[in-house]
Amino acid sequence: MEKKGFEYSIRAVARVRDVGPGLRYDIVGDGPLHQQLENLIRELGVERKVFLHGSQTGEVVQRMMAEAHLFVLASVTAANGDQEGTPVSLLEAQASGLPVLSTWHSGIPEVVLHEQTGFLVAERDTKH
Repeated sequence: MEKKGFEYSIRAVARVRDVGPGLRYDIVGDGPLHQQLENLIRELGVERKVFLHGSQTGEVVQRMMAEAHLFVLASVTAANGDQEGTPVSLLEAQASGLPVLSTWHSGIPEVVLHEQTGFLVAERDTKH
């Protein structure tokens, strides 16, 4: 789904791919944009940095969050105006103690206080 903003988070990872040798971006979930995202990953040359895991069980997601250093959610307003509300995955990441990086989008600024409980960037911003 376009509103998840994965295109932009993948592009951001491509920009900082050389920051650290351990940089890894794991995407959990599936949808109609899966093939487009695979193509983008190949086009940007980040096949060794970005991994699409498809749908996973809650147990697997919890394990992945426990191993993560940062939770990224790049929500955007879709071309048709569709938006997320307050994403449950973001709340779960915060509850697990993960630092979060997300966007100034819909209900997200109500649960992520910029530079206090996480960091927010503008929708579609791949440079900050």
